Amino acid sequence: MAQFIFSPIWGRLSDREGRKKFLILGLTGEFISYLIYAFATSLWLLFLARIISGALTANYPLLQAYVADNVSEVERGKAYGILSAALGSGFVVGPAIGGLLSS
Repeated sequence: MAQFIFSPIWGRLSDREGRKKFLILGLTGEFISYLIYAFATSLWLLFLARIISGALTANYPLLQAYVADNVSEVERGKAYGILSAALGSGFVVGPAIGGLLSS
């Protein structure tokens, strides 16, 4: 829900201020939310971590806009394919690594 709400906000801000700083802010926010998630001692801290994560990592549209801004039209389809492959492999490989490291 937070990603749904914050994606257009980040998009407008990044159009005005530049994309790079908002991509860095999103990655930093994700790191902080995972720290809160890891050390949470109550349920409300878990919810807070997920809200922060959703709000600050609503940057996939920013990545797409960054590709559109910096890649030529000829190479743009390939760049979007690589971006989608990276996202998809993260969904597949991330939980597998987490499962292996849990023991």
